[in-house]
Amino acid sequence: MLYRRHIFWRTLRATLACVALFVGALLAGNGLRDAVPLLAAGQLAPRLFFQTLSALVPSVAAYALPLGLLTAVLLTVGRMAADRELLILRSTGLGPGRVAVPILWLALLAAAGSLAIDLFHAPRALYSYRQGLRRLVQRDPLRFLCPGQFVRHFPGLILHAAGQDGTSLRGLHIWELRGGGAVAGCLRADLGRLSLAEDGDSLVLTLENGSLERMDGGAMVFFREFSLPLALAHGLPAVEGQKRLKHRDLFELCDAFVHWTGGQEPLESRCRERRRLDFIAVNLVLQRSLAMACSLIAFALLAIPLAERLARSETSLALALALLLALAYYFALTAISWLEASPTLRADWLIWLPNGILFAAAGWLWWRGRWCQIS
Repeated sequence: MLYRRHIFWRTLRATLACVALFVGALLAGNGLRDAVPLLAAGQLAPRLFFQTLSALVPSVAAYALPLGLLTAVLLTVGRMAADRELLILRSTGLGPGRVAVPILWLALLAAAGSLAIDLFHAPRALYSYRQGLRRLVQRDPLRFLCPGQFVRHFPGLILHAAGQDGTSLRGLHIWELRGGGAVAGCLRADLGRLSLAEDGDSLVLTLENGSLERMDGGAMVFFREFSLPLALAHGLPAVEGQKRLKHRDLFELCDAFVHWTGGQEPLESRCRERRRLDFIAVNLVLQRSLAMACSLIAFALLAIPLAERLARSETSLALALALLLALAYYFALTAISWLEASPTLRADWLIWLPNGILFAAAGWLWWRGRWCQIS
């Protein structure tokens, strides 16, 4: 029993350290990249900045858990193999399969934690953050147009304002971009006022005394007043009571699932194809969360025999290949999610295909290395 406790706590400590490392890396890549420039420009209050980071932690933790566990098992079991600890256990009559028992218990606990994060904490935290952002936009939409800076929050546009007079911007220049990044047109205006659209899903920039010039040789157009709709790159958060599927927790997803499969007609008229797509979309979110939790067990089973074999070769290279395997798994999940719009392919069931490949690879390694011997 002592060796099981030793392996469990040793792997747990390594897992926590690796997960913290990957959470920090993902936050730096996804959160700090966008939030720090806004904070430095004064467009994001410090309180909202830390609220943004705290809301992103649960969502990135669901992705960091499999990576962290895979890395921790590779490091722990690989070190045990290099230090001959596995050989000592075998000499006492304990089969290598028993080394996997505490690691699998840890993987089961991590899978339960992944489900709790992915189905409860992450969607609630993201929705809370998005509602806070919506209230910020409603109170002060000019935060998204900081005078003296080039603003790229709006897809296909670059905005620049020379200054600000109260609630109005002066000296506005707006460049429209083509697909390759080339400038398609330039719009200039003396004054501009930014407000929230009536539908609450976008911003409206009302321009006064300006001109529009096309770069393809078109004539220059002058105007006294012109309203330009602006859509944020990541979209404004949904209004209260209207949640995207990724912002719904398990209970809300189950309600939507029952609503679209229980024989009740939705509030608006939908054709059969539309209902089927809605069903697949909800089921895909649920199945994806279950598949990612199950991947923790698959990664643990794969890493145990892999770590022993890699202890005899270049460990750093093998570890890099294992991390690439995890990244390939996430890419496969994303690629399958793109099939959501095609109901005949049933992306909600194909989402389990990467897990099947992981379990098959783990089973082959266990059989090849005879790790399945328990005693």
